[in-house]
Parts: sequence; C-alpha cells; structure tokens
Amino acid sequence: LEQVQQLQEQCEHMRQLRNDTEAIQNDASLCSSEKKRRLRAVPQINPKAVDESSVWLGHGWGLDGPWVGNPQIDIACGKLSNYDPSTSGITDYPVFKNPNHAMDLGESVCRLGFPFYSIPTTFNAPNRTFELPDGTFPIPRFVNDGVVSRFTEFRPADGSAPPFPLIWLETSTAGLRGLCNDNYHERSDNLRGAPVVRVVVGDGLLGLG
Repeated sequence: LEQVQQLQEQCEHMRQLRNDTEAIQNDASLCSSEKKRRLRAVPQINPKAVDESSVWLGHGWGLDGPWVGNPQIDIACGKLSNYDPSTSGITDYPVFKNPNHAMDLGESVCRLGFPFYSIPTTFNAPNRTFELPDGTFPIPRFVNDGVVSRFTEFRPADGSAPPFPLIWLETSTAGLRGLCNDNYHERSDNLRGAPVVRVVVGDGLLGLG
C-alpha cells in the first residue's frame, strides 16, 4: 500500500508538471522571453519518473476508500471498488481457523500459492490503460507441505498493548524459489496463516499481508 501511494503521488506530481508546462507553452498572451522565464520556474521533469501506474486486482476491481494496515506484520485490509459477488466468479471464500484452537509446533500445513510472475504489459496512451498479452492467465499455482516450527510475536515500538496478537508463523520446510503467496491451510482447509495473501472476504473486502 505504501508503494501504491507513492506511485499515485508521483504520477499526480508528473501530471501536474506536464499540465503546467503545456499551459505556459500554449499561452498565446505570453511573449517568447516570458514563456522561457516561466518554464525555467517549473521543476525539471525527471525522465525516469513514473507518470502512469495501475493497481490490478482482477476483474476490473480497484481500491475503494481508505485502507488500514499494520506495517510491523505486513498486513492490510480494505474494500474493493466495482466488486459484485454475483459477477465476480468467486463462489467460495476462505474460512479462518478458530483463534481459540491453538496451532502446535510440528503441525503439518499445506502451502498454496503461485510463482512471481513477470507480465510484459504495454501501455495504451490514448486510453491511458495497461494491456496484458494473450495467454497471461491462468497464473500457474503450486502446492507444497509446511511444518510449523516457530511463532514470532511482535510488540508495538511504543510498548503499548496491541488490539490483537501480532504473530508471524514460520515453517521449517523451505519455500520454492521465486514463489510467493504461501497461504497456510490445515487438513480441514481452514486458512491458518497468510504471509503474503490477497483474500476477498465478501462484500468486496480484501486483506493483504
């Protein structure tokens, strides 16, 4: 989310610089010397700066309103825009395990995820949209086992008590290179942990961690 915010701010800054520059260049009431003087006052555009970005969450969904998160455990929660359960194609939602049922060291869990995926997008300037090549989907997925080896609990830097436990779950079974989004499931298929996960939880709510 911090990266998304930074990209949005950078894109807005770039658009403002371009608009200011074009307004001066197209102002017929200004003489050549005055245009040059005003253009010198406009901050120089960094050729490597990002001026277009897009967050793709699938099916045309976007980020709706403010999101909340906890950077200490790398998790966030918010709402999707344009999300309609009747047309989303999602028929099943994850069930989180009962927090009153402890998870034991040595317990076996299933890790379900997908590889880091490089998609060579192209930008359609007239429409200001990014286009994905044919064959991009479905994204490959993988399943491997995991053995619970350790829990790491975090405390806020100011020493205050968190509203809920801030815990990382670690497994001794190494992940595969280049793979992310390892969601931990138990045999009953309840979601037990999510190091990096995107989960739609009804009514367009999305959790990122």
